[in-house]
Amino acid sequence: ASKHGLLAVRLIIGPGGQRVRDLEQASGARIQFDTSDGVKIQVRGTPAARTKAWDLLQELQDGIDEEAFPLAKEKHYVVIGPRGDTVKRLEVQSGAAVTFTVT
Repeated sequence: ASKHGLLAVRLIIGPGGQRVRDLEQASGARIQFDTSDGVKIQVRGTPAARTKAWDLLQELQDGIDEEAFPLAKEKHYVVIGPRGDTVKRLEVQSGAAVTFTVT
């Protein structure tokens, strides 16, 4: 198991879980997430499948970067959209995960 941040896990899972399904199919391993103590990624399968999965996960993680920019809390609804439709569409089209934090 390997410990990762929530944003990285959201990007690994991908929209509708598609990216993690693709990773599982490409590696032959089963990739699961344990949130009981932080966020851990568990990879199960043959030694070769686990190695391939970790290699693919590392490649994906190497490409993950994070940017933040201020957006007033009262404007979050503009990006989220009705029923979350706008933010979901942005994530699907861009491949990025969009999160909001209030500071």
